[in-house]
Amino acid sequence: MSNNQKDDNGTQIELDPPVFWPSLISLIVISSILLIEPEASLKNLKALLQFCTHSLGSIFLLFGFLGSLWLIWLVMSRYGDQLLGPKGVPPAYSTISWFGMLFCRYWE
Repeated sequence: MSNNQKDDNGTQIELDPPVFWPSLISLIVISSILLIEPEASLKNLKALLQFCTHSLGSIFLLFGFLGSLWLIWLVMSRYGDQLLGPKGVPPAYSTISWFGMLFCRYWE
């Protein structure tokens, strides 16, 4: 990505090398490993899924519940009024559109 690119608001787009390069390298390495041996990868991923869903099922539920409580607390605290984005710029989507995008994916 060149240094002179700007987004829709005219803000300079910058690449963060300490985040971008390790992420890209990790993605390429993991994808390569999975693609070289697809049968073994599928077997290992199924075993990992089995372990996570059956052995850690109650921990998953606990973390999901605690995460939901944390989000409710966050929304109701003083941080709930924090706007994301520049001041004076209206949101790109309405609240009803956000709910539609959130839940529409799971209705396939």
